[in-house]
Amino acid sequence: MSWGACSGQTEAHQGISHKPSKGEIMYARWIQVLTVLAVIVWFTGCMESPEMVPEANRELVREFTDATNAHDYEMVKSLLAPTFTRHCQATPEVAVSTPDAMVAYLKMNEATFPDEHIAIAHMVANDSLVSIWATYTGTQEGPMGPLPASHKRMTLDFASFFCVDSGRIAEMWVIWDNVTALKQLGYFPPPMPDSTW
Repeated sequence: MSWGACSGQTEAHQGISHKPSKGEIMYARWIQVLTVLAVIVWFTGCMESPEMVPEANRELVREFTDATNAHDYEMVKSLLAPTFTRHCQATPEVAVSTPDAMVAYLKMNEATFPDEHIAIAHMVANDSLVSIWATYTGTQEGPMGPLPASHKRMTLDFASFFCVDSGRIAEMWVIWDNVTALKQLGYFPPPMPDSTW
């Protein structure tokens, strides 16, 4: 570099021109190509692929199930959206429309079936819904509504759908066969009334 360049004058200003060689041109072009590729790789790496979304939703439902089994209610709440709602035709008298209400419902279940456990058999997911077919097992050691503790074990298949929004469970539908549950616990058929005169 000349003294003039250090003092603010470029070689071009001094009347000296430089024609880049073929090697320099190729080098500059490769730098441009690599820069563009780096930007593309970085951008696509920051985006979720279509395959990643269903798997993330599956993992969310697995975490919810694990937290329910562990009676980790803080974890349960962290996985639910603020507007979470549970729908269940089998328990029409139970209204669950907030995460706190869901925790209260789960605590009530725990009091009735302290050893309860959910095992997922099948799971299907897309970008916003997860469906499961699972088995619930538990021993009734506490009252269930008006029914006293039977101390009997129940094994019950059920189906559930979860709606996922922004990485949290926003809505849940669950259904099972109440008659099957009542039979296993000894409450169905109900005892016949005394017919003696």
